[in-house]
This record gives sequence, C-alpha cells and structure tokens, in this order.
Amino acid sequence: MNDQNGQHKSEAQSAEGRPSDTGEEVAFDRFPIGEWDALRDRVRDLDATATDSADEIAVDDGTARFVVTREGTVSGSMPRHEFARDGVDAVEVADDGSALRVHDADHAVEYVFHL
Repeated sequence: MNDQNGQHKSEAQSAEGRPSDTGEEVAFDRFPIGEWDALRDRVRDLDATATDSADEIAVDDGTARFVVTREGTVSGSMPRHEFARDGVDAVEVADDGSALRVHDADHAVEYVFHL
C-alpha cells in the first residue's frame, strides 16, 4: 500500500539508496538501535517535529507519525495507513532528510516513512 508519506513493500530496496522525486539517488545513513544517542541527534536535524525520551523517538510531520523504541519496535501511522514491526535493529535516515527507512530482521519487509 502506498501513501504520500510512506510505503510498505514486501521486497527490500538497496541499502545504498533509492530514487528521489527528481530521479537522483538518495543515500541513507544507518543508525543501529544500540547507537541511540547518534540516532536521536540525527532525527533532531530533520524538517519535522521530533520528540524523544530515553526509550522512544517520535517524528511528526503534521498528518503522519513515525515512532521507534529502544527495544526495536517501530510504528508508523498516517491517514488510511498504519505499520508496526518488532525486531528492527537499525533506522536509516536519508542524507537529505526526506525519509526514514527500516527493515525487519530478515530484510523481507521494508518500511519507508517519507517526510
């Protein structure tokens, strides 16, 4: 199912990047959940409202919300679409700040949250 803010795919895309709206490749920086402080610092730089605590990081862009916990639970919600997954070991942040991306442990499911 696709949405203007996120998409859920059954096959993982390349970890190196994905095409942007302009057709250029967007690179992602990977932040393991164990590097919580580095992930929080990077998310704070996004053009969205980011809040965090010792155990949770949330990103809101007005109509959608992305949440990751220190235990590796990720959820995303937006109009007509929700996503939740346990066992995520890292969050990837697009270099240009346009998206957050996660894979499940088997890399069988990818979730991209567009900002």
